[in-house]
Amino acid sequence: MASLIVKVPSMLKFSILIICAVVLLLSQQVLALDGDRKGFILGLGIGAQGTGYSSSASDGRLKDSFAYRANHDAEFTAGLSTDIKIGLGITSDFEIHYFNKAMWNTLKNSENDYLLNLHGVSGFGGTFFIPFGMSNTWPSAPFLSVGYGNAFWTVPQKDLFSPFEGNGYYIGIGYEFAQHVRLELDFLSGSAREKFGAESVTKNFKNIILSLSVMAY
Repeated sequence: MASLIVKVPSMLKFSILIICAVVLLLSQQVLALDGDRKGFILGLGIGAQGTGYSSSASDGRLKDSFAYRANHDAEFTAGLSTDIKIGLGITSDFEIHYFNKAMWNTLKNSENDYLLNLHGVSGFGGTFFIPFGMSNTWPSAPFLSVGYGNAFWTVPQKDLFSPFEGNGYYIGIGYEFAQHVRLELDFLSGSAREKFGAESVTKNFKNIILSLSVMAY
């Protein structure tokens, strides 16, 4: 039986370490959550998403790298999404957070095999509630959210697993319609690349995400 090779992208490793460190260091604060968005926050979300993606290859050894490229037309697929936020409410209306937004799709490769693909963006961002200054008297409120960080694209199956990394961002709007429960619509964009010597392959993706999150604060 072939051995299972699991390589974890550095950003995913960093995500796991961040989550573990915050849970350990702030365990007392977690146990003392008071329902006010000011202070420690932890959010876990799941939703549906649509992915538009394309890939390209180039060879840096050529004088004009664009003379050698294998571009695939943009394609579209749908799947599940997960959303993790860990951060701090500066006020009841403004939060800063570390986030990990991941998309899970099943895509067909060149050999017509259907493989699980995982991609997304991890980084740092903020959430701003509207109307500012009224969240204490009106807990249910709309908000704007934005973040920037490292993009990743992986195929976590045996020796086909190959991490791509780059940069990405998201912008979103949402509504906290009940205490600790948020509905959010995001646009996410990223570009992740892997190099093989002088050659490189780039994955470009854009996502529309609708997610429901449960927030601890």
